Parts: sequence; structure tokens; C-alpha cells
Amino acid sequence: MAIPHPSWPVARGLKNKLIGFDQIGMDVWLLTPQNGVTDIRQLEGKTVAVALGSYMHRYVIGRLKEAGILKSTKIVYMLPRDGGPALEKNAVAAFAAPIGMGPLLAERGFPVLDRASHHPHLAGSSLITASDEALKRAPGLAAALLRARQAALNDIRNDPDAYYAFHAKASGFPESVVRASHPVSQFVYEAYPPQGLQQLHHVSQFLLDERLIREPLAVEQWQITGL
Repeated sequence: MAIPHPSWPVARGLKNKLIGFDQIGMDVWLLTPQNGVTDIRQLEGKTVAVALGSYMHRYVIGRLKEAGILKSTKIVYMLPRDGGPALEKNAVAAFAAPIGMGPLLAERGFPVLDRASHHPHLAGSSLITASDEALKRAPGLAAALLRARQAALNDIRNDPDAYYAFHAKASGFPESVVRASHPVSQFVYEAYPPQGLQQLHHVSQFLLDERLIREPLAVEQWQITGL
């Protein structure tokens, strides 16, 4: 199930802090039914399904806007698990699928019309956050989590095949799908890499444009000094 971008709650007043980024550049697969449209501009006047409030939603809005067809294309809410049946029945012209479900549906033969990886400014990020209360109770929590993550990344990079085999077994997805969804290159060591912070600013602008927040996300104030 897709969840709202972790920066959305803090933009609306949730008291927490950004500890770091889990994955930067998360892809979206824009899939069509068999014999569906072959160009994103052909979606004009048709229906595109996506989990609203997700990073895939931001991608869909951005791509339709760039294609000049946002106002003339219908966007409907759909959970990732319902995307395959909707495509099979030609109930929608396109479905925006997240990591995991996207490459799985592509392997099942649904054509990929477009991907967020072709438009990096519209890709997603997975963030690591902690409540202010938890950080107050355990001041060293953020630094300890960062060290543990860096140690895990060392193990993953030393033996990525073992990591993908473990992830596939734990998630139930085929290993090919896990590899497509979680490239090791998207896992970062730094707590606040420039690329990740830039993506957060893109998210903030999206929220402002869609009138989901009234003021920009204070990214710098969300960070923890010293990480």
C-alpha cells in the first residue's frame, strides 16, 4: 500500500525530526493495458489511476502537467493491489505503480508508458524520521541509527546478491522485482545528501501548488544538527 510522503505530516505540524534517507530516487511505473496508448499525450481525456497522496501521485501530476494535459485528464484513486485487475479489464488508460508492484506488473506483460527514473525531479524518496518525544528520551538515537544503517549498507555493498536474496524471501516478491525496485545505488550513507534535500524541496513546492499546505516545508529546521 502506498503511503503519503513522510514530509507531508511534518508540513502540517507533526512534531518529529528527519534522521535520514532510506532510499532516494524511487521509481514509478506508468503502465497501460495491452494495446493501450503509446504516448503520454494520448492520455488526454482518459483516466489515470494512482494512490492519491503518494509519491506516485506527485509523479502523475508532474508528468501530466509537463505534457500540458493535466486539466483534461481524469485522475482517480486506486490502491496498488487493484492496478493489475484494472489494467486487465481496460478500466483505466494508465496506472501509476510504486516499487514492487510496478516491475511485477511489467513482468506480467503490461506495457510501461513512462517511468519516474526518466524524470528524476519526480522520483520519490523514503525517509527515516523519529518523534521529538523519542529523541528527547534517547538523545543518541539518531546517531546510533545512522551508524547501524551505515554498517548494514557496508554489508549490502559487499554482497548485494545475498541482500537481494534475503529481501526477496522476506517480501515475497521475485528477486528480479526487488532488484528493479531497490537499486543499491539508491541507498545513501549520508544523513542529509544534497540530492535528497533537493527532492524534499520539490515535494514542498508540489504541496504548495496543490494547496495541501499553506507554507513551505522548513527542510533545514527539520534536520538534526551534528548528523
